Amino acid sequence: TGGTSGDQFSYSLGGGGAVDFSLTDANNQAVLSTGATAVVGAADGKAYALTVTAHDTTNSTSSPAAPLEVVVGSSGSDTIRVESLVGTANAAAPTFIFGGGGGDVVSGSGMTGPLFLTSGVGADRFTGGSGANHYLFGAIADSPTAAPDLITDFHAATDVINLSGLGFPLAYDGKVGGKSKLAAHSIEWTSSRGATAIYVNTSAGAESMSTANMKIDLSGSIALSNSNFVHL
Repeated sequence: TGGTSGDQFSYSLGGGGAVDFSLTDANNQAVLSTGATAVVGAADGKAYALTVTAHDTTNSTSSPAAPLEVVVGSSGSDTIRVESLVGTANAAAPTFIFGGGGGDVVSGSGMTGPLFLTSGVGADRFTGGSGANHYLFGAIADSPTAAPDLITDFHAATDVINLSGLGFPLAYDGKVGGKSKLAAHSIEWTSSRGATAIYVNTSAGAESMSTANMKIDLSGSIALSNSNFVHL
């Protein structure tokens, strides 16, 4: 916007889908939320095209309107192909995908911008785009050990699994190795036979992998690090 460090900013929402959302300013940041009525989704996903404009209120300048996409599934088992919904012209736009309940199949193939993917209860299958992918988990039930979610193309160099929404303080404890138990309040992983499994122990005591609170499966043998996780 042409502003400098220390300037004050506000933000405004535009685009065809703006009527269904609201933007709240606080401390030079903005929080996007649904409007007064529930946002309607669809079994193959429904896209809402938005734009966000930043206003430097100190210098009275504004940025161009930046595109932002939101895709919403249904409460059932959905198949969502993000690029086909938002269009190739918007493939680079930051996009939030909410799968909803059920065992969803969500594909970000063809998308080049940052994706933020989440889905509720159900064994979901995620495929990210070629940009940075953020996989968000807000409840233990999103990916329990008995019915874990699968990420088919996790890229350790750019992708992130965000567990901060669980509300539990966790520590990254690295590869399980030869241990028989997962440490309390830990995130650990193991890789075998062309697959990687992430285990999350949210309890105050040690747990075996088979009884871990959460499990997230990744296709391929992937060496993970602390930088691949966001947590409390």
